[in-house]
Amino acid sequence: MTADRTGGEDPAHVSGVYEGDALDFLASLPPRTVPLVVTDPPYFTPPAQFVSGRSRHQRSLSNLSMLDHFYRDFFAALVPALREDASMYIFCDSQSYPMYYAYLYEHVKSLRLLVWDRGTAVNGYSWRYRCQYILFAQMHDAPAVKTGDSDLIVCKSVPMSARLHPAEKPIPLLTQLIEKSSELDDLVVDCFAGSGSTGVAALLAGRRFAGAELNHDHCILATDRITDALALGEAS
Repeated sequence: MTADRTGGEDPAHVSGVYEGDALDFLASLPPRTVPLVVTDPPYFTPPAQFVSGRSRHQRSLSNLSMLDHFYRDFFAALVPALREDASMYIFCDSQSYPMYYAYLYEHVKSLRLLVWDRGTAVNGYSWRYRCQYILFAQMHDAPAVKTGDSDLIVCKSVPMSARLHPAEKPIPLLTQLIEKSSELDDLVVDCFAGSGSTGVAALLAGRRFAGAELNHDHCILATDRITDALALGEAS
């Protein structure tokens, strides 16, 4: 099995990265086949940031309409691909979480907010950012997993000097999420694959992986990392 950066194979049956838009990728997945999603969408808020710099104009929630449209389309495409027992881990911030919640609420059995303690504070002024949020959602037939793990997850972030992608997530964190909510050989999907860290974590944990990445350079990087992870898994 080889990584696929062209989208020429069925993403549900290949461990690789589809180079292209997340919505096109999701449309290519057979319905009700995905048991686990671990993904990190672009949850920046440029409309709000733009307006905040215009002192003569008051900010309004209507400025978020661009992101609202994006998230509405994304979740509308995601839900049909999910198995009835699927789980989702979706990275977010305090501004994107309400929209994630609103668009998933009617489709799922439960929604939880997990907090990732990155171990160090970065950016910001009055209060610097040390934590990041993860929306955990389960479809209606998802099994209960009784482990007693805390909803505060402590895991050091990838040092800036070592990052292959600006928003790169640490493999140990992704592995913990994947092993918590999937079985061996399950398919793990990441609609915004970045440098492929979710794919690497999935393959090293004995799962399959399918992802999408729009940026060409990141897609090549992700594909190379996933190919290496596949080779490592086959050699072990």
